[in-house]
Amino acid sequence: MITIAWDVDDVLNNLTGEWLKYFCKKYDKDISYSELTVNPPCEIIGVGLDEYLKSLDEFRMTDIALNLTPNKYILDWMKKSGRRFNHIALSATSAQTACNGAYWVMKNFYEYIHSYNIVPSYRNNDTISRPFKDKGEFIKECKYIDILIDDSEKNIERAKNAGALGFLVKQPWNKNGLEITEILEKLNEL
Repeated sequence: MITIAWDVDDVLNNLTGEWLKYFCKKYDKDISYSELTVNPPCEIIGVGLDEYLKSLDEFRMTDIALNLTPNKYILDWMKKSGRRFNHIALSATSAQTACNGAYWVMKNFYEYIHSYNIVPSYRNNDTISRPFKDKGEFIKECKYIDILIDDSEKNIERAKNAGALGFLVKQPWNKNGLEITEILEKLNEL
């Protein structure tokens, strides 16, 4: 059976879009989602990397983040075709907020995704272990992931280098991404 690793934030949900609303309200800024043409968007939002990551982590611990709407297209596709595949979640979130990410995935995709995995994103002063430096290393070492669906061009390239097929989900910060509906059609062809 083919195993698909799904990125959580900005693939299974719209975390960045909702975080941006939260951030703009807190900092009294007016930035549109389409303006986020790089990731991390520090220069665009006018804060340093540490403050950006702190804001993301703070948002991930809110009720808003715990109740994000799952991507309707993916959920509908899983109901129709998902049982043909094995699914895991693979996130590069901070270790401190991973429990909320796992809760969200299991709450919304429990019928299909039965494994939540993280490659911990670095934060200043944390001391957690990092057996994998990125998703590519995770895929290479685990040897059972056939496909990665992600919004990061680097992660897709790393997955391909590890021997997996990669589908890049279109977002303002990447180039050559596909709409999620196009990716789901391609999965139906497998």
